Amino acid sequence: VLQAVGIENSLKFLRQIGFDTGGMPRNLQLAVGGGTLELSPLEVATHYAKFANGGYRIDSWHIQQVLARDGSELYRAQPLAVCPACLAETLPAKPDEEKATEAESPDGEAEAGTTGPAQMEETVVTEPTPAPLEARQAPQVMDPRSVYILNSMLRDVIQRGTGRAARALGRQDLAGKTGTTDDARNLWFSGFNHALVATAWVGFDEELPLGRREYGATAALPIWIRFMRDALRGEPETALHQPDGILSVRINPDTGEAAPPGSTRAIFELFVEGTEPDPALATGDHPDGSDANSRPELLF
Repeated sequence: VLQAVGIENSLKFLRQIGFDTGGMPRNLQLAVGGGTLELSPLEVATHYAKFANGGYRIDSWHIQQVLARDGSELYRAQPLAVCPACLAETLPAKPDEEKATEAESPDGEAEAGTTGPAQMEETVVTEPTPAPLEARQAPQVMDPRSVYILNSMLRDVIQRGTGRAARALGRQDLAGKTGTTDDARNLWFSGFNHALVATAWVGFDEELPLGRREYGATAALPIWIRFMRDALRGEPETALHQPDGILSVRINPDTGEAAPPGSTRAIFELFVEGTEPDPALATGDHPDGSDANSRPELLF
């Protein structure tokens, strides 16, 4: 795929969606983990968020608010949000702390034996109520149709690929990808549902090999599973909304071409409308056992 698209076109797209490509290789190593050597787990998770939210670029942020000693606000985060009206939230305020003098009884009456108005005054200390976060609209940097198809591919990684150990979580809304660089120096698993993204990385600071039998699926994925089991406990399944312009087409799994009616081996695959295979070039087995394909050049 990288050869067909071209190295420079691929790097241009990566820059478009927010990657710093300065340290990435300008060759086919980019397809086999070379692009992740310069990325931290936080950066990887931030980029995976685009796959979870429909193609919007967001930034990671760590500090929500800073208050001075007198309660005045010194700083407030203005995070990028996919839906400002939906995601802007009011920060939780502490309950008001009320301090009453010993002269104040629970029902508000002065206790017996107290005299003078001073003993009846009430002192109330109230924490300032923070204003809602001022979220900014995140820019959409990926075609939502392509993101939806990518979600489908990454769900398959968990359902029938290298991430299938995550099926132990018993959820249908999870998607992700394992990653193993040369000599098992960096082992990854990054995964998500529509509400949460998490990345697990295993490796040495010195970039030493982790072992001949270590892979992203054996070292990083179990960590991710343990985290997501707790993080998603009790949370409903959330799926990415299917945008307009997506078609589900029955195809021949061997050739990728359209499958003829009645084919027993056909599978459904998603396509951006306008890129689906031509039904006139249908290949695969007919109900009578024959193959509809008479053009050998399509078989590879």
